[in-house]
Amino acid sequence: MRIAICDDEIKQKKEIQKYLQTFKEPEMEITNYSSGQELLDAIAQGEKFNLLFLDIRMEGLDGVETCRQ
Repeated sequence: MRIAICDDEIKQKKEIQKYLQTFKEPEMEITNYSSGQELLDAIAQGEKFNLLFLDIRMEGLDGVETCRQ
């Protein structure tokens, strides 16, 4: 399972990642992004994810707008 965490706050990204790691899935890969645009750029270059965690309030593209795009 490929998971993307998109949040502009390092503390929040670490907290979500810590929670996800409690599942200890051997096939789980977690990638962190600091902005919606950074995530969209990765997807445009071919990255694929099964699950996205998007911060609602971020500078630039927020999580809702990132999801729409």
